[in-house]
Amino acid sequence: TQYTWSSRGPTTDGDLGVSISACGGAITSVPTWTLQKSQLMNGTSMSSPAACGGIALLLSGLKSLGVSYTPPRIRRAIENSARKIASIEPLAIGNGLLQIDDAFTHLQANKDSVEQDFQFKVSVNNSL
Repeated sequence: TQYTWSSRGPTTDGDLGVSISACGGAITSVPTWTLQKSQLMNGTSMSSPAACGGIALLLSGLKSLGVSYTPPRIRRAIENSARKIASIEPLAIGNGLLQIDDAFTHLQANKDSVEQDFQFKVSVNNSL
């Protein structure tokens, strides 16, 4: 389940707000030098490092195979491969729960697709 204090969309400009979600509950990654060796931590302080670490592994795997990538390509793969959770509304979970293995498979399968790098800028009344 999503925590009550987690960010939710939509944003004031109508965007979804949350792109993806990552595990961040009951994480026990507490250094041994702390006094509480069994402390469980929750929230973005735990989910952000988990997401970043997973994405770093994704980039490392692509680099080791010589698969070229761009930021838009990575973002699309992450968002398109995220697992939807039926019990959590899209405004809370975004495109779904981060699935690094599926994103890696998606990037390998689409490594020659130039449309993966397309970006669009839309302006209304000369503002972005």
